[in-house]
Amino acid sequence: MSWENTHGFSPENRLYVDSNLDPNPVDYIEATLIYAQAALCRAAGTGSQCALAERLKETALIRFGSALDFGPQYDAIYLQWMLALYSLDHDPAIYRMAALNARDARQRARNGQGLYLLSWSGRMLPRAIAVPGMLRTQAATTSLFAWLAVYPPPP
Repeated sequence: MSWENTHGFSPENRLYVDSNLDPNPVDYIEATLIYAQAALCRAAGTGSQCALAERLKETALIRFGSALDFGPQYDAIYLQWMLALYSLDHDPAIYRMAALNARDARQRARNGQGLYLLSWSGRMLPRAIAVPGMLRTQAATTSLFAWLAVYPPPP
């Protein structure tokens, strides 16, 4: 994380960069790194690591919003790791975001055959994101339902 915090961090975006070729943050990359930072915070207990993890989480929640639309196979990874983060910090906003997206997916992402092959907003996915009928689109959406079952909702 020390390397990532010095070489892969974008002060402009206040999040980690996608790659050395693309400075934009990507939700599924951010969530894994935010979770890692929070896990280090819990293990080492230093105030600076904990403050950084909290700042990263808040920035990601604002940057990516609550209704995700990058593509199910990417947004499901983001939510998987944000729910793992929820297991550490119990921030109800994270759980609500995941539940909102699961609700939208359940209501809108099924195609005419009952498979979850559409975006969570109900649109056909662009070919650049998913070729029609891809198993990973169905699997991503159903994995979100499974991850929500792993973590108890906030009181």
